[in-house]
Amino acid sequence: MTAAHDTPSGALCDPQEHDTAERIECGNPRWAIIWGTHSRRYFAFPRFTAAPGTIITAPATTELLDRMRHAELSARTRHP
Repeated sequence: MTAAHDTPSGALCDPQEHDTAERIECGNPRWAIIWGTHSRRYFAFPRFTAAPGTIITAPATTELLDRMRHAELSARTRHP
C-alpha cells in the first residue's frame, strides 16, 4: 500500500510544493506546515497557544505567510 502522497511507483507527488512547505516550516518553527496533494493547498498548524481550531490554509505561499502572521498577532493580543 502506498501513502496518500506517493504515486504507485513510489515517487513523491508535488515534490516542489513539499519542499516549499518544509522550507516554510524551517523558517517558522512555531508552525507545522504541510502541502495537501489532493487539495492543492498549504496548511499551517500553530505550535503556540492560538484560538481553538486555528488552521491556516492557502493555495500560495504569500497568502499562507500573511495569514500566519495575522494569526500570530491575534494570538498575542488574546494571550499576552
